[in-house]
Amino acid sequence: MKNNVSVINNTGKDIIVIVNKINGSMQIRIDEGGKLVRLFTLKPGNVFRDSDGVEYIVCEHFINDTTAVVTKKLLEKKWEFGLTNNWGNSYIRAYFNGEYFKELENKFGTESIIGHEVDLLSMDGYDDYGTCVDKVSLMTFDQYRKYSKIIGKVDSWWWLATPNQTPSRNDSSYVRFVCSDGGVSCNGCGYDGGGVRPFFILPSSIFVFPDAE
Repeated sequence: MKNNVSVINNTGKDIIVIVNKINGSMQIRIDEGGKLVRLFTLKPGNVFRDSDGVEYIVCEHFINDTTAVVTKKLLEKKWEFGLTNNWGNSYIRAYFNGEYFKELENKFGTESIIGHEVDLLSMDGYDDYGTCVDKVSLMTFDQYRKYSKIIGKVDSWWWLATPNQTPSRNDSSYVRFVCSDGGVSCNGCGYDGGGVRPFFILPSSIFVFPDAE
């Protein structure tokens, strides 16, 4: 990947135009006064912002120079999970990998959101639903358990991608979710009121706005 940095003087104030070439596409960021940092310079648990001020938490840096992130807060809209507890067919997945994915591309650069595998193993160990590959997903129960200490709590409950059980156990309705106190429980997939925290993978080398704190 090549990075070109141009400095333009504007009435005495430096405006840095950063052009990232990622997978053959370009990401352009305007950095007034040197506010941008590389994503890999942030530690797990650190917060960064996109160009619209939306905050994300760094979950983990991987050895292939990619970084897992999750939104710090829930999206405003509350969601019904779907007709069943299979994430692969859920309403949220369709939105995340459609309209919402396009929003992220506009913020972070075309093709900068990297596909990742989502393991749909149920809480009782059944793999009826297998895996799927998404650009954006909910966390699974295992991912939430791994990152729980660093992503913190939010003020409402939010869906996970993990089914409670599967048709092998005569259940295709209940899905795991995270309570506002950080505990995990389950709810029916048709319950219209669950929050969502998008989880996705970015190149570690992209430029982001660090949290002001």
